[in-house]
Amino acid sequence: MKRLARLTTAAVILLGSCAAAHAEIMACNNFRAPIRLALAYDSDGGATSAGWWRIEPNSCRDIDFAFKGASLYYTADSEPYKDGSKTYRDHWGNKKEFFVSSKDFKTNEANRKWRGAKPMMFSQTELSPQQQAKPVVITYHFTHGRTTTEIKFK
Repeated sequence: MKRLARLTTAAVILLGSCAAAHAEIMACNNFRAPIRLALAYDSDGGATSAGWWRIEPNSCRDIDFAFKGASLYYTADSEPYKDGSKTYRDHWGNKKEFFVSSKDFKTNEANRKWRGAKPMMFSQTELSPQQQAKPVVITYHFTHGRTTTEIKFK
């Protein structure tokens, strides 16, 4: 009986050590207008997503979004801005389609149409096995026409 208890304890410790590492997410807006950010990941035959976090120009913000797996997806839209006499909006995201709401949202059904949702393209950040195994900080830098991503170990 004691041996079974020790084996069970060892199995629990081993399983606990295999859990996904925590990732902190930060978004920095190096753009001229405020942006709104949404994030997503594939989960158990579906997809989980949430948004919208507003990030002011020339500032960074911590994003409260726990994700699982090797891929984190992001999309962002700028608020309208003027350049001369024309008004523009920029969009970041071009790899995979998820469904989002125009209002703040959190859903486990981002891979299919749901009431009030619209499709939007997301770009992908891929984590290596080493980055998945340890706590990391993922920082997105949004600028005109592109996004750079930094992944650092904590």
